[in-house]
Amino acid sequence: APLVSAGGLEQLYRNQSASLPYAHRLEKLRRKLFGLLEDDERARASAAAGKDPAALRELRAECELLRKDILQMTTPDAGALYEHFINRMECFVQPADETATARCRRFADDTVYALGQGIVNYEDFVAMVYLKIALEGERAPAAIQHVIIDEAQDYTAVQYEIFRTVFRGCNMTILGDANQVVNAYMNAGSFDAIAGAFGAGSKRIALTKRYRSSRELADFCASLLASPLRSEQLDRH
Repeated sequence: APLVSAGGLEQLYRNQSASLPYAHRLEKLRRKLFGLLEDDERARASAAAGKDPAALRELRAECELLRKDILQMTTPDAGALYEHFINRMECFVQPADETATARCRRFADDTVYALGQGIVNYEDFVAMVYLKIALEGERAPAAIQHVIIDEAQDYTAVQYEIFRTVFRGCNMTILGDANQVVNAYMNAGSFDAIAGAFGAGSKRIALTKRYRSSRELADFCASLLASPLRSEQLDRH
């Protein structure tokens, strides 16, 4: 007879507190299954006592295999799970047309190939960190009460979600200049998007007076921008 039915296994998992991270719930499930296995092994070993020694060895080997299966089943692997998501991208991405569909498929194939070679690209690394945090529920040490993030324009929405999750409860000061973005394809998008990541309690302050450079240099730099600056320049030459 099986240790536990599929329905019983699901119920054991659902009985764990929903407030616990997934990894912690799986760990508690693992301990429960190990306990059931130990009880079953003890009962069967007792029934086989004094009989065929080979049968007892087979029992031990069978239970050892089950322990390995339980351990594998209840140990989340962020890398393997991310690869699973990428392989099934069509489940959560709806490309606009066939060209976009083919492009997404090539992206997925290239990503899976790189992961298979032990290579994690920068854009994948950030997503995998987020997935790991979602699974394991990482939190910053309680001693950290205020976080300062500079060059805010160069972080992506996923990275801000990591900051928000890990430093939940901390005050933050986030500084940046959208005109200084380094990567046009990987950035926050806008400061409204950054504020939105932290909810209604966030406050945006525009620093509109320029002190660093002379008027001539500041005006020249401003002329290179696609959108005019709404700022005041300190009158220095």
